[in-house]
Amino acid sequence: MRYAATKRLLALGALILGATTASCGVPGERVSVPTRAGYDFADFQSAPSRGPTIVGGLVLPSSGPVRGAAILSHGAGGTGARQERAARRLAELGIAALVLDHFGARGVRSVARDQLRVTEQQMAADIFAARDILSERLDLPPDRIGAIGWSKGATAVTLAAVGRLGGLVSKGGEPLAFAAAYYPFCGFRLDDESLATPLLMLLAGADDWTPSAPCLRQARSWSAEGQPVSWELYENAAHGFDSRSGRFQIDSAVTVRETGPGCTLEVDALGRTVTLDGSQALDSPEARRRFLTACGVRGVTFAGDDAAGAASLTRLTAFVREALP
Repeated sequence: MRYAATKRLLALGALILGATTASCGVPGERVSVPTRAGYDFADFQSAPSRGPTIVGGLVLPSSGPVRGAAILSHGAGGTGARQERAARRLAELGIAALVLDHFGARGVRSVARDQLRVTEQQMAADIFAARDILSERLDLPPDRIGAIGWSKGATAVTLAAVGRLGGLVSKGGEPLAFAAAYYPFCGFRLDDESLATPLLMLLAGADDWTPSAPCLRQARSWSAEGQPVSWELYENAAHGFDSRSGRFQIDSAVTVRETGPGCTLEVDALGRTVTLDGSQALDSPEARRRFLTACGVRGVTFAGDDAAGAASLTRLTAFVREALP
């Protein structure tokens, strides 16, 4: 009986997290995005080699001129309804939306229980590769392309908004026009970095998967320096508040809540992701596994919240309109 209940819980978790849609297609016009091989930021500085060609679904406005475009980057569970709803909303505003599938071409369905196979650094590089593809289209303005991410994808979007880090994965290309991050992981110490892109953080006060406190600390540090960051905190909301699910626990999902120097990350001058105390680098799957063994814990909460979800969509809409006047 306990085994059957566990199987049902895992199946429910995969459904609500949004299992990758690569097998059944992503919404809209199919777009192929060739990627570059790499695992950590430093890898993208060497002679570029081809990575997998990922796919995305491009949702275009039904009428009128296209004001800009947004690249939508999913979380640990893959693409799902949250990205599709956001794409439809953006299309209503005259903004094209490319819903990326970072996982399918890499043979991955979900990384909620295993954060080794696809990194946030790879996903950030994917975003810029997708931006390069979109900028070649005659029906889209090349200098008005931004990114929106959820959870793991939000972490990638946040890193991509940082000038030096975005430059590492974009081959020194132009920054994104805007960046919005739904409940990102903020375990990177970025106080000495500068934002090259206006960044909006949409945070959950009761988030035990990617806690909001480090994000608030980072956002306030950037704000005090006059950097282009803004945020909204939905006090009682949990991770995934813009979903339409009930509240449930995922006992097998891994997260890092420890904020000590041995469990907080930074990116060194060579582009290597390392711990603040210098004890570890996260430049390979084996190294990342050691880090998660030392700092990671399992057991997280996922819950939709209609009020927070609606409020966040309103805030996101205002932010994108301001970024693309």
